[in-house]
Amino acid sequence: MGYIILVLALLASMRAGMRLFEQRALLKEFGVSTPVGAAVMLYPLGIAKALFLPALFGAGAAYLAGFALLIPGLVFSMQAKRKLQCSGTDRTKPAEDAAELAFVSGLGCVLLFLLSLFMGAGLDYSAESVFR
Repeated sequence: MGYIILVLALLASMRAGMRLFEQRALLKEFGVSTPVGAAVMLYPLGIAKALFLPALFGAGAAYLAGFALLIPGLVFSMQAKRKLQCSGTDRTKPAEDAAELAFVSGLGCVLLFLLSLFMGAGLDYSAESVFR
């Protein structure tokens, strides 16, 4: 199930990143920060850290590091959307939609992250109760 979550996050971030890349000229024209697209590509890395690193570094550190990778994309995409909305022109509508897609994809990835967190905790709990 974890791999399915990772693939969904990868697809969502790729779609949002491509839409932001298509609107890069408009984003640059209105002074939106350029790391928005790169920050969106961190979404699947956050989920991958949560899935693969608990065995190496412990669950708490892995989940905190994974969640920390989700935050920049959410913050940058929200700032981009606000800046484009304040521009006062309808030309920014496609770029606003791309920033909104990046933000919604980030929220979806946070939900997938929480799902993987609770699934992992549930599996650990059930494994402990079975082997007692």
